[in-house]
Amino acid sequence: MSTIKETNQTSKKKSRRKWPWVILLCILVIIGGARLALMTGIAGNWARNMIVDAANDQLVPQLSIESLSGDLWHGVTLTGIAL
Repeated sequence: MSTIKETNQTSKKKSRRKWPWVILLCILVIIGGARLALMTGIAGNWARNMIVDAANDQLVPQLSIESLSGDLWHGVTLTGIAL
């Protein structure tokens, strides 16, 4: 009877030790996904629209940006900028 209790207690301890690793893995997957999302065209278009809207709120002439390329984390190239 005591060996069954000991076995249940050790299996509970082992399962408790797994949860921090599972949570850490989930956090890393979310960070990796966010990092990859910054390299997509959707994120680039969103950033371009935010830049144009913010500039047009401050400037009298209207700003337009044809395209935004590159990685939003490290470096961005704006092409076709016109006022």
